[in-house]
Parts: sequence; C-alpha cells; structure tokens
Amino acid sequence: MHGTDIHELLGENDSTVPADAVFVKNPGLSVGVLTADCIPLILADPVQKTVCVVHAGRKGVFLNIVE
Repeated sequence: MHGTDIHELLGENDSTVPADAVFVKNPGLSVGVLTADCIPLILADPVQKTVCVVHAGRKGVFLNIVE
C-alpha cells in the first residue's frame, strides 16, 4: 500500500486485508508480507506473544511505519 496502515488480524477471514503492516496476538495464525524492492520486516514479542510483519517501502519509512 506504501503508507502506514496497520491492521490486527483476528482470524482467517482477515487474510487479505490491504495494509502496510499486520500483527497477530493469536499463535495459531500465520502472517506474511509481499515486497518487490521494499524491505520486509518481521517483528516478534515473545512476552506478549505477538508477531508483526511490515512492508517498509520508501513512503512508509518516511512516514515512520517502522516506529
């Protein structure tokens, strides 16, 4: 999407939500990120049992998607 849209995935029906980053708190769900020349980031918090994938493109990086 090349922006800063972040979405929490709650179940399998959310699998095609357009966003620049998605996170899950459910260990049973899988997440992924598609990129071409952008940077894919995978972040994990083992204490909170949360995983986030980020599509870090030029515009999103300038808009602080990583922070």
